[in-house]
Amino acid sequence: MAITRSGQRRFTKGFSSQAQLADHYQRHGADFSATDENDYESKADSFLGGPKGSKIREFIRSVSGDKLRYNVSTHAFGVLRKDGVIKTYYKVKVREPLKYFKRKCLEP
Repeated sequence: MAITRSGQRRFTKGFSSQAQLADHYQRHGADFSATDENDYESKADSFLGGPKGSKIREFIRSVSGDKLRYNVSTHAFGVLRKDGVIKTYYKVKVREPLKYFKRKCLEP
C-alpha cells in the first residue's frame, strides 16, 4: 500500500495511464458521483484494493490472475490486473447483474 500526494492510502497502482483514467472517468465517473478524475480513481482504488465487505463478491481469474469484484447492493464492478493496475470500474446496468459478474469471471 502506498500513499498519494494528498495523503490518501493507495491500495493499487491506479489506471495504466492518464488517458485511460480520463476515458474511464468520462464514461463512468457520474455513476459514482465522482467530482473529478482523482476522486474516481480513488473510489476505484478503494473498491478494488481495500477490505472486502460482506456485500462484495470476488473472483481471481486463473489464467490472467485478474481480480474481479462486484458489489451486490450497489452493482459496482471492477477489474484489477495481477500487477495491481486498475483495468476498469463501473456500475453494471443489465437486468441480471450477478449473472453478468459470473459471466465476466469465466473470461480468460
